[in-house]
Parts: sequence; structure tokens; C-alpha cells
Amino acid sequence: MKETVIQTGFNEIDNTIGGFHNGDLIFLCSRPEIDKTSFALNIARNILGCNKTIAYFSLESSKELIFDRLLSIESLVPYIKILNNDLSDEETISIERAKDRILKYNLYIDDTPHISIEYIENTVAQLGNVDLVVIDYVQLMKHISVLDDPIEQNIILWHRLKRTAKKLDIPIICLSQTHRHYIDKNMNPSDKLNEIDSYLWQMNISDVFLQIVFDTTLPTNTIATNKTACLVTGSRYYSKDGSVTSGKSSLLHLNFEPEYLLFTI
Repeated sequence: MKETVIQTGFNEIDNTIGGFHNGDLIFLCSRPEIDKTSFALNIARNILGCNKTIAYFSLESSKELIFDRLLSIESLVPYIKILNNDLSDEETISIERAKDRILKYNLYIDDTPHISIEYIENTVAQLGNVDLVVIDYVQLMKHISVLDDPIEQNIILWHRLKRTAKKLDIPIICLSQTHRHYIDKNMNPSDKLNEIDSYLWQMNISDVFLQIVFDTTLPTNTIATNKTACLVTGSRYYSKDGSVTSGKSSLLHLNFEPEYLLFTI
């Protein structure tokens, strides 16, 4: 029997959102310079380690670059050294071992640009037994709407993606750049949460959202080195008795090691 809940592997996140449920549409949002792709790959790595199958649609980066990012996370070898092929003997051994582990994962990476929802549905159907879909990132998808307003176009796309998640009966994670209206650097993280909350939830689109923002309460030098970020989470929360509560949210602190693209809590 197919499991109905997938854990992210980050206990604090799972305790807040109740994991990813089949049919969920999940938004992973951040400003452009914050590395949401690496965070998505950290979650994917945790899920893949539980023998799950993931279809990862990369609309911006090549499949080789996505693989190299995952390789850095898995091996703890600096990403820049992997890109430059500047490896010590010890690092080469770590890379080869990590590569062997990754190749055993049930991971499908598709780097076709400007794809449609129909393309995703057909690909997942052909693969079979997919447990999770990741779209990196949603603004690069093909729109079919004739509307001129990009926000209205996105709303239509998001509603269609929600229907697709329910149709495929699996969670879909959509990486998304935060709208310009929400990217004030000095805005309190909880205020950002409230604005995104009302923007997505009032239209009954998002089941879960995860937003990575810099924590402005930390020393400036900490923020500048990108070592610590703040994760704002919210969801339609599934309690242990199976009931659903809208609007549960919390502020969780993430540690980010940019050298290895590694997130921990």
C-alpha cells in the first residue's frame, strides 16, 4: 500500500507541517539570491534515503549541475572544487563513494526547459511509482493563459498544479521566487509569512509553504556569509487524529554551510 505521508527528514519541519501528504501542493519560496535549489536537494536527499522515488524537473540548471550539487551535499566536498575538478586524492575517493550512493537512489532528473503541466503528468505516468515531484522553478513553466497580468497567469498555473497533485496523488514541490512585493530586506520574517499566507491561502492554492529568508536579528557578518538562514513554514496542518487545521506556522532556524550546500537544523 502506498504511503500517504512523506517526511522531509528535518524533524522540526515535519513536526510543524505534518510531512508532505499525497495531493499536497508545496511552495518553497525565497528571494533570488537565496539558494532554494540546494534546500530542495537537501530535502530530496533525505527522502531518497528512505527508498522513495523522486522526479526532479530542473527548468533552469542542467541535470549535470543538479547532480554536482547533490554530490557536494552527499560527499561534503566543496561544490566549487567539484565544478573546477580541483580535488585531492581523499576528496576524489569521497566523491566516488558519494556518486555510487546517489546512483542507487530512485532519482529522475529532467532538465527540459519551459515545460508544461501536461509534460510533467506524462513523464510521471511513464516513470511509474513516483512518490514526489519537484519543479525548479515554477515561474519558468509554460503558461497557456492569454491573460496579460503575470500574477493572474501564475494563479491559473498554480490552480492547475494543485489539480495535478491530486490527480497524480503525490506531493508536488514548486520552487518559486518571492514576488517583488514581498522582498523587503528589513521586513520581519513573521510579517513576510503573513503576506505570503494571505496571498496563497486565501485562494485555496497552497497546502504547505516553506520560505527561506535571512534572519535580520542575526549579526550582519553572519548574514553576509550566508551561514545561517531562517525558515518560515506554514501549512494546512495534519494533526495526529487526522484533522486538518489551517494556518499553523512557525519560525525555524536553519544552519547553512554554503561550501557544501548543506542545510541542517
